[in-house]
Amino acid sequence: MKTAAPTIVKLRIITVVLVSLSVIAGLVWFVVPRPDKLASTTLYSPLGAPLSLFDAAIALSGAFLFFRAVRNFKPELKPAYRLIAFSQLAVGLVALLFPYIEYHNLWQDPTLTFLTYMNYFLGSILMFLGARKFYKTLGFKSVWARVWVVLGLSLAAWALHALLPHAPVGTDQGADEAGYDAFELVPTLPLLFYGAALYLVSQMRAKTGSSYQRVFTWLTIGIGLQFAAVLNTAVLEIVGYHNWYFASRMYIIPAILADIGLLCAAYQFNAIGIGYKRSWVARLFGRQTSSVTSPDIIVYLASSVADVSEIDPILDKMRIITARAQQTEGATALSARDEQELLRIYLELEEFLLHNDKLRAFDREDFRRDITDHFNLDAHGQQTFWPLLAAKA
Repeated sequence: MKTAAPTIVKLRIITVVLVSLSVIAGLVWFVVPRPDKLASTTLYSPLGAPLSLFDAAIALSGAFLFFRAVRNFKPELKPAYRLIAFSQLAVGLVALLFPYIEYHNLWQDPTLTFLTYMNYFLGSILMFLGARKFYKTLGFKSVWARVWVVLGLSLAAWALHALLPHAPVGTDQGADEAGYDAFELVPTLPLLFYGAALYLVSQMRAKTGSSYQRVFTWLTIGIGLQFAAVLNTAVLEIVGYHNWYFASRMYIIPAILADIGLLCAAYQFNAIGIGYKRSWVARLFGRQTSSVTSPDIIVYLASSVADVSEIDPILDKMRIITARAQQTEGATALSARDEQELLRIYLELEEFLLHNDKLRAFDREDFRRDITDHFNLDAHGQQTFWPLLAAKA
């Protein structure tokens, strides 16, 4: 028996619940009893734990939504997608250490301090590998998709970092200069790995169909903010942590914004492929569909293709027909023969999506229903090839 199709309303409810729970997680800290001497400790901040709890919950919520969206993609792409989900899972789980450290005032503990850096160290590697797999599955090539290039640049940046003057960071944990220099690989490596992932995702945003624009825009924003967050940490490693910026916990804000951006990306990945009927308000005041044409239908379907360059030969046939119609009969006039040819082009595009698209597994009935609802073709499709398609079914 076919399972019920996911709905946008259900997705929105899940997202609202996750965000609400994240807010509650941060607020719970204010009702937790704390040791009397905690407020007098050097590195304590009353906002540190609630902000960290909120950030951890948002990151874990994003990981949950990323895992949930795996079903929307082809099997060969799911490993790449799971890597992105595990990246956020690592960020969220490690972020849970911060409230524990705040509560017990363990900033001088070298082991716990070291572990707090693992969120972006692990997260950046997993994010890069996920973006790389995505990029290569789509058939794109770049020097920034080569592991040895990014790793080599990371090691070079680490070596250069050792030459920079810096505040006495790590002395509270008993680290000497050699220990500091060795440790700095941990905050330096994420700069290159997140930077490479950011480049790959931005390139996918530029090369994929318009249906994926929101997805890759939010993914680009999220990874870009993560890059800003790790740059933020790298700067603190040079200027030191005994300043108002760290004491006020303002340094957590870039991380929170990054995780919110990736939560939005995870939401958009879930929304891909979810068809829903336009409300009567949208039908009344939204886009007017009475002037829909057959080329409009083809262009809309083409927006679902992962790599639009692969369907240029198909779309060129449509462009020839529309150019000829504009020259001979006016901008909107298409002959019966033109409509038949456009129907064949549409069916060719359908077949491409069903059998050759690199990102998603499509269902013919689903995207025909989506097109019907999007353009309200039951009422306004008589001047297109849509009635001919219905007759063929």
